[in-house]
Amino acid sequence: MEFRPTLKPSQKIAIYPQAILAQRLLSLPHCTLRQEIQREIEENPALELTEEWFASNGHEVHSPAAHKGPGRGEQAEDRQDPGEMTAKVTLQQHLWEGLALEVSDSLIRRIAHYLIDNLNDDGYLCCEIQEVALHFGTEEAKIEEVLRLVQGLEPPGVGARDLRECLLIQIGRLRGQGLHPHAEEPALSVYPERSRREAEGILREHWEEFARRRFDLIAKKMKVPLRQVQEVAGFIRARLHPYPGRGFRLPWQSSEAPELPRPDVIIRRNGDRQVEIAEDSLPLVRLSPAYSQIYQQMRTNGVCCTEEEKKHVTALVRRARLFLEALEQRTRTLKRIASLIAFLEEGFLQRGEQGLVPLSRGDLARRLGFSLSTISRALANKYLLTPAGEVVSFDIFFDESVLAKEMIRRFVEREEKGKPLSDGEIARRLAGQGIRLARRTVAKYREELKILSRSKRSG
Repeated sequence: MEFRPTLKPSQKIAIYPQAILAQRLLSLPHCTLRQEIQREIEENPALELTEEWFASNGHEVHSPAAHKGPGRGEQAEDRQDPGEMTAKVTLQQHLWEGLALEVSDSLIRRIAHYLIDNLNDDGYLCCEIQEVALHFGTEEAKIEEVLRLVQGLEPPGVGARDLRECLLIQIGRLRGQGLHPHAEEPALSVYPERSRREAEGILREHWEEFARRRFDLIAKKMKVPLRQVQEVAGFIRARLHPYPGRGFRLPWQSSEAPELPRPDVIIRRNGDRQVEIAEDSLPLVRLSPAYSQIYQQMRTNGVCCTEEEKKHVTALVRRARLFLEALEQRTRTLKRIASLIAFLEEGFLQRGEQGLVPLSRGDLARRLGFSLSTISRALANKYLLTPAGEVVSFDIFFDESVLAKEMIRRFVEREEKGKPLSDGEIARRLAGQGIRLARRTVAKYREELKILSRSKRSG
């Protein structure tokens, strides 16, 4: 048998580092992306903030070296509000101390430390449960159990994965504690426990409407006066804190933080639709001119340096360029997807939920030439600011139940007095509008809308 080298064509899937980074940044919502940019700036000296960022944030523009000098730090400390300088330890250090009193099991301690290390400055968890479970080789239920342990530490609300969970954790802590609301809210001082229960109900069952400040819709669904819902909203503002970690900011940490939920995409109407990616509070970064100059000189042998120094600078510059390209790709991709959604949902942008047309992520992928996973990553946990000033989750466009519930509510509101519609009749009317639901599904949605059954509405 004779062995000879031969060429054989073959195909294989290769995922490049740039694609991996681009996909990861695309999946990050506005709040988490800001922290990712800040972390990358801290780790890679070849990236730096632009002069435009310093000017827009009220700082003097210095050379890159001056940004790290002691003089600038001392000036910043002089201007710092004394109320912001009370923290002596970081949030992580505070939680580690509390954890030491609660846990002795080695694995639970390691998982808890991992979760605590992945909290942002506001106290929110910035990693996925699946990711942690994979890291420790254990079940997701175990990670959830340890997360609840972390969420039981002080301050209340720490360890939450989003604003809703943060507020619900704090609401649970208030149960049976004998509340003493602010004196300027007399209605709350009369019924503190009732206010707590109603607040918990609104946060659990009417979160989307509450986040959009649609108190009128909440009042209609709960069948209570608008003033009562407004009072409960005042209770939430007075008793709960959306940023549980802020009390542990050290003097050198910025007091700025994005509101939650913060829109990732903004649609303006200046004659025509205008889709913008919300980047107003994101750090503006660029490749450091100093590193770029050294890199170019090294490539042309214009600077004397060791082989190790060349590798170090080259790696940092390439990493910075890769990161900047991934940021630009994220903006382009998200804008293309949001622009198509804005075109298809013109009725929603004009009339609200009444004009909503349920979309399919697969249809968007086919129209744009993207993969389904790209569409899912781009829209996950992201919010849209409409021309009417409402902040809505992108999930609303892919949930047929939202439109179905809105139509059920309108059918019931317009039914003849003394002749209420049955669930079967409502299902047939929905089918006439192109929404096919089983009678039991209509009954389920009707109950979620707090609409009585036909027999009780006829009484």
